Amino acid sequence: MASNAFTVVTNDARAAKITGMQRHEMQEAQPGTGNETKVIVDEVGVVCIIGRGETNPLITYKALYNAGGTLCYVYPNAAGNGVLCSTVKP
Repeated sequence: MASNAFTVVTNDARAAKITGMQRHEMQEAQPGTGNETKVIVDEVGVVCIIGRGETNPLITYKALYNAGGTLCYVYPNAAGNGVLCSTVKP
């Protein structure tokens, strides 16, 4: 990965992750903690989160930020023939 100049981001809710120690790492949560399973980050911050639903732990989701910086959860519908996208964790 090419080296980038370190930049402190202000007025960004994700700034703690952007400037955190593991900003170039993939983080894994411990099983059973209810946290995200995988968090992939780069120089700017979180790229993708993969985890289990909060209200229904049988649902597996991928979370991505939209252009406005809002975290959106993407997961299959109950019938398995479509995909849902919501700002509410499943």
